[in-house]
Amino acid sequence: MLESPRFMRSRNTDHPMVIFKNAFPPTVIGAMVVQVALINGVLILGGVFGGIYLDRQFGSKPLLTLALGIGGAIAAGVLTFVAAMRTVKRAREAYLKYADGRQQETSEAHS
Repeated sequence: MLESPRFMRSRNTDHPMVIFKNAFPPTVIGAMVVQVALINGVLILGGVFGGIYLDRQFGSKPLLTLALGIGGAIAAGVLTFVAAMRTVKRAREAYLKYADGRQQETSEAHS
């Protein structure tokens, strides 16, 4: 088991893996993975296949495929960043909820 050096922990500090697990619950991580997969898959593949279709319709062979593929990749990057920041916010809220509960346990134990 991983141990933090003693000088970095006080008596009331949890193991770093416990803190990580409470800051990033599996539901938050799972939601992030699904969002990223859907965002990237839909935008990039949609852009490429939509570009191929439109290139066939308008006879502009590589132009629209490249433009929509690159545009989809850029949009996917931006939306992935937004989803990641939203996940970080939820993780922070989960950790603060855990830390508040931990602080209440500690204060009750000292009373």
